Amino acid sequence: FYLIALLLLRGIPLSTSENTLDIDDYIIAGSLLLMAGFIINSTVQRRKTLLQTAKNETARSEQYARKLEQSLAEKEILLHEVHHRVKNNLNVAMSLQRMQIRNLPPENEAVAALDESIGRLNSMALVHERLYAAGNLKAVEFKPYIVAISDAVVRSFKKPNIRFVVNVEDGFSIELTRAVPCGLILNELITNICKHAFPHDEPGDAEITFTMSTSNMVTLIVSDAGVGIPDQDWTASNSLGMHLINLLTEQLAGTISIDGSAGTTVIISFPLAE
Repeated sequence: FYLIALLLLRGIPLSTSENTLDIDDYIIAGSLLLMAGFIINSTVQRRKTLLQTAKNETARSEQYARKLEQSLAEKEILLHEVHHRVKNNLNVAMSLQRMQIRNLPPENEAVAALDESIGRLNSMALVHERLYAAGNLKAVEFKPYIVAISDAVVRSFKKPNIRFVVNVEDGFSIELTRAVPCGLILNELITNICKHAFPHDEPGDAEITFTMSTSNMVTLIVSDAGVGIPDQDWTASNSLGMHLINLLTEQLAGTISIDGSAGTTVIISFPLAE
């Protein structure tokens, strides 16, 4: 609008023979100054409006962020409490089974079954214990978890003659949904080693290796230098332990292979995430 007006003014002959000054140039200059002042004033007002809007939005965002932080803190406290209660409940269940064992004669077949059941409960309780202690409610550091399971099984079966070597990268963590089935699988495999690999209590070594490939697949290898296993289809075994291993491997969407020709080697591969 201003530019059109100035062009029109520029075409009006404001100078006369008595006054040769280019009055129209002064008018144009004054108009430009007025236009510049108007633009500056509008810009300042607009800037004030934007700054006030930004302050209001920042205040609302900060208030919302504080509410989210408070809600998150409350949920973390609740999750900590849940893991703590689950761990305690599992410990109560194990204590009840130990009391039942004390009421049975040592030669009773139920004693061995209860011992194995206690081991399974313990592998689950360890997950919740470590989640509660570490403060990370999503994942479990895997190496200490494996060591804790193997130590517990060795103590339970009184097999100090078997030495377990754990090959897992320090700091590697696994999500809760993967840690529980992995722990149960390890408990069964370590139990089998303690029961069958070295029947005459001779010294022996066993190894647990956990590796991850670039395709986000992980491989769990449990091997021992014991007597090995007969040549048979272990996927069709009727034993509870092997049945659990197969079910848990399917739950992890993994595959399993067993070689019992020289000692026993179990290889289980599955994706790290669901």
